[in-house]
Amino acid sequence: MKKNRYITSAKEKKLDSKKDFVSIIFLYDNYVYRRKSYGPIPLFEASEDKKIIDQHIQSIKNNFSNFEIVICGGFECDKLIRYVDEKYYNENIRIVENQLFEKTNDCESIRIALNNIKNKNVLIISALSNINDMEFKITDGQNKVYLSQVDRNTNVGANINQHGNVEYMCFGAKYAWEGIMWMNNTECIDTARKILFVDNFKSKLWFELVNGLIERNINISSEIATKEENKK
Repeated sequence: MKKNRYITSAKEKKLDSKKDFVSIIFLYDNYVYRRKSYGPIPLFEASEDKKIIDQHIQSIKNNFSNFEIVICGGFECDKLIRYVDEKYYNENIRIVENQLFEKTNDCESIRIALNNIKNKNVLIISALSNINDMEFKITDGQNKVYLSQVDRNTNVGANINQHGNVEYMCFGAKYAWEGIMWMNNTECIDTARKILFVDNFKSKLWFELVNGLIERNINISSEIATKEENKK
């Protein structure tokens, strides 16, 4: 049996990953600073025979049988479209484009992707997230972010309470964020859409959406990778 590299903060009622329909959003809209000439992040080489997008798609296939993938592209989206059309033409994958990716941010890309989804089980994954060998638990009605233990976090992270629920997300918080989030009920997704509809949210980062959900009493739980698992 494949081991989950995360420990969970609460007892969960699993949904059936072979039957329940899951919508996965890949946020592929931006580029790496000072590596713009390398092209879109998902087309970076991740191994000798796979690009980042290949590893992401394979991990999703390992976890789910009934799914759709919505890719939100931006930077050099035409290259991404050609790659997906040539290699994954038989898969349930579609690409939407944030044409204003240079003037907007994560939240606008999430808004565009959500507008193309009619489902209450939504998993969002960033381009730089390492999801190899991950076992995604589908939980009934639970919203969740994936975190990891680090000695000193200088990037976006989360502070959690004694129950494992996220209190706030910001730079330098205790647990580093892996750039992965479940939105697993209608209330959460509807609230997210309302938040993202506000114009000033177009330029905000993804973690600011999470904070907005928490402020509106949407519970966000956490899964935390151990330091030992982070080293793998």
